[in-house]
Amino acid sequence: MNFCYKLLFLFSLLFLPFGCSESGDTKESKKRGKEDQLNTLESKVDSLEWELSRMILKIRTVNGGNLVRDKTTSLWHHDVERIPFTGRAIEYQEGRIPLAEAYFYNGQRDGTERFWFSNGRMKTEGHWYKGKRNGYFKKWKEDGTLISFEKYEENNLVESKLDKN
Repeated sequence: MNFCYKLLFLFSLLFLPFGCSESGDTKESKKRGKEDQLNTLESKVDSLEWELSRMILKIRTVNGGNLVRDKTTSLWHHDVERIPFTGRAIEYQEGRIPLAEAYFYNGQRDGTERFWFSNGRMKTEGHWYKGKRNGYFKKWKEDGTLISFEKYEENNLVESKLDKN
């Protein structure tokens, strides 16, 4: 998530300077300055992509079937651990076909949550932030047809499209 914000920031830096220039610059020096800026930004993006690839390796991944929800706090824990779970939980069907995948932070759903049909096609996908629906939630039929597209902000439905059940 943080990586997306960094990329958005870098791309905004890329486009904002192009509209601003001093009146005394020649076309060639402007072009050279833009090329330098572009090279700098490309280098930063490469660096951020590398950093993201390293961070993904550090995310703790567990079998989602071993997660337990505490009845009193409603927080998710891994197996018998008593500390709220942070990481990625995934369950597989036969043949390593994913069944469910979700991300957690301090025991709450935080990030993308996905479920699949037994044929391997996506069933649902949604985004969570601090245990609340926040972002887009999509639902498909088993044949791959999108049937529902909803947008949530802090657990409140703000937009609903399709809903063809």
